[in-house]
Amino acid sequence: ADLKTQQADEVKHKDFCNKEFQANEMENITKAQEKKDLEVKIGVLTDKNETLTTTKATTQTELADLKVEIQKANIERVDTNQEFQQTMADQKATRKVLGKALDRLQQFYADKALLQKKSHTLHLKKQAPPVQVTEYKKHGGAAGVTVMLENLITETKQLEAEATEGEKEAQASYEEFMTESNALMAAKMEAIVNLGKELAACEQDLITAETDLQNTIDEIGRAHV
Repeated sequence: ADLKTQQADEVKHKDFCNKEFQANEMENITKAQEKKDLEVKIGVLTDKNETLTTTKATTQTELADLKVEIQKANIERVDTNQEFQQTMADQKATRKVLGKALDRLQQFYADKALLQKKSHTLHLKKQAPPVQVTEYKKHGGAAGVTVMLENLITETKQLEAEATEGEKEAQASYEEFMTESNALMAAKMEAIVNLGKELAACEQDLITAETDLQNTIDEIGRAHV
C-alpha cells in the first residue's frame, strides 16, 4: 500500500513537472516571440523617427528659404516702384521743359514771320514799278525743330504709359506671389507643428519599446537560470 501510494505520488509529481516544463517552454517561446516583435517594432520606430526628423528639418529649411524669398520680393517691389515713380517724375519734368521750349519757339517764329511780313509789305509800297508778290512761307527750320519737340513730348507720354502698364503688371505679380507664399508658409508652419507632435509620440513609443525589450530579455535570462 505504501509503495502504491509512493508510486502514485511520483506519477503526480512527474505529471506536475512535465506540465511545469511545458508551461515554461511555452512561456519561453512566447517571450522569444515577444522579443522578436519588439526588435522589429524598434526598427520600424527608429526608421520612422529618422524620417520624421529629416522631414521636419527639411521643412524648417524650406520655411526659412521662403521667408528669405518673401523679403527679397518686398525689397524688389519697393525698388521697382521707386524706379516707376522716378520715371514718371523724369518724364513729366522733361515734358514740361520741352513744352516751354516749344511754346517759345512757336512764339519766336510767329513774331519773326509777322515782322518779315510787315517788312515785305513796306518794301513793296516803296518800290516804284509794281513787282510780283510772292506768298510768304514758314521757315523750313522752324517746322523741323517744332516737329522734333512735338515728337519728344509724345515720346514722354508713351514712356509714361509703358511705365504705368509695367507697374500694374509688377504689382499684380507681387500680390499673386505674396498670396501663394503666405499660404505656403502657413502650410509649412502647420506641418512643422504636426511633425513635432508626431516625432514626440514616436520617440515616446521608441522609449517604451526599448524598455519592454530589455524587460523581456531579463525575463528570458531569469527563466534559463
